[in-house]
Amino acid sequence: ANSIDANAIEVVNGAKISAGVICSSGGFKARPFDVSPLPLTDCPPVPDPLAERQPPTFGGCNYSNLDISALAILRPGVYCGGLKIRNSAVVTALPGIYIIKDGLFEITGNATLLGENVGFYLTGAFSKTKFGTSTTISLSAPKSGPMAGILVFEDRNSLPGREFEISSKDARKLVGTLYLPKGKLLVKGVSQFGLSSQWTSIIAHEVEIAKGPVLTLNSDYGASDIPVPA
Repeated sequence: ANSIDANAIEVVNGAKISAGVICSSGGFKARPFDVSPLPLTDCPPVPDPLAERQPPTFGGCNYSNLDISALAILRPGVYCGGLKIRNSAVVTALPGIYIIKDGLFEITGNATLLGENVGFYLTGAFSKTKFGTSTTISLSAPKSGPMAGILVFEDRNSLPGREFEISSKDARKLVGTLYLPKGKLLVKGVSQFGLSSQWTSIIAHEVEIAKGPVLTLNSDYGASDIPVPA
């Protein structure tokens, strides 16, 4: 955590963190037996490792205000006004880049989203994720191109503080990087986040794991053909 706040890392209400290293530029708030190892404090801030990564380029709208509630195939393109997947829809995203522009990327109800080698770039007003607690997602990032190794890329020009909720009850497979330079990743419910992924990386302005989830960031990079961003 780059924040110099006294509680830059806060572990409360019975939550636990276990990692190779836990490091805070400020301090931490946690019971000693809830963090393993004890966090290091006053750590030098780490620069944004993706600061030089260029976002994907795109043209006009391919789809507008798309709302899916049944079996469907998604194709790469520009989704203006956002994208909604709801009820018990089962949606498969074909490989490629999906631009979610000026609207919410929302999955609700018991809907399912599946996709191999897909990247989602969120740009414009109100563009953020809201994946509900009864949904299922299984995704891997592109192998090549401007979003190689990146699952979700937030426009760096976004207003700060947007919440990107990924609370799916089954989000075990998320192979790639979630890059939210201005936003907050929110995980809640009974999510099993990242458990079956060879690797998952999170770079975010803020991360909140609310009551219930187990968030696992594996790092078996050699077991996956999805490249880790340099």
